[in-house]
Amino acid sequence: MGGAQVLGVVRLEDENESGYRLGDVFQATAWDSYRFADWISTSVRGLYTEQSEIEGHYNGGHNHSSPPDSSSTMAAASGTSASASTPWCPAVRSRGCG
Repeated sequence: MGGAQVLGVVRLEDENESGYRLGDVFQATAWDSYRFADWISTSVRGLYTEQSEIEGHYNGGHNHSSPPDSSSTMAAASGTSASASTPWCPAVRSRGCG
């Protein structure tokens, strides 16, 4: 069983009260899982995020001595997991389950 999801943030303002505007955001994720048996399963998930550049300039006092940096961001991540369980039976010590 799996799925996917897409998320977006579109900034509608030209600038905020501090003189700049954060970049738009796009994010997509997809996942899937597989059950091998009643007691064991595995899953995998991938995530991609992108944010566009910050526009404008901070209008408050600040230092300009640091090196310039790109304000756009791209990131990707993935992960896997596995799960195992055993049936629980309170009578297993005395007479067994079933």
